[in-house]
Amino acid sequence: MGQINQKGSLSAKHEAKRGRGASPMATLPERGPNEKELLAEEIRAHVKRRGLSPAEAARAAGELPARMMLLTGGKLFSFTARQLTKIRDRLADGG
Repeated sequence: MGQINQKGSLSAKHEAKRGRGASPMATLPERGPNEKELLAEEIRAHVKRRGLSPAEAARAAGELPARMMLLTGGKLFSFTARQLTKIRDRLADGG
């Protein structure tokens, strides 16, 4: 990693090499919504348009209420795009 000076911090030479102070996120390009985010937005729109409660939406989509709460809350880590597509299609068909 770098050489540690007596105070326990990196030497100035190694801090400069490491880019101290620069955010690693600063070099990343802005990204638009991915497929899962777009599908989740469509699902939320179906739920809102039909005026469904989370429990009713879960029943109509064939999902557990807890998973529907994750989905409507934007926590998409446990869903695949394929699962979201199926949920969206079930809600669009009237579930």
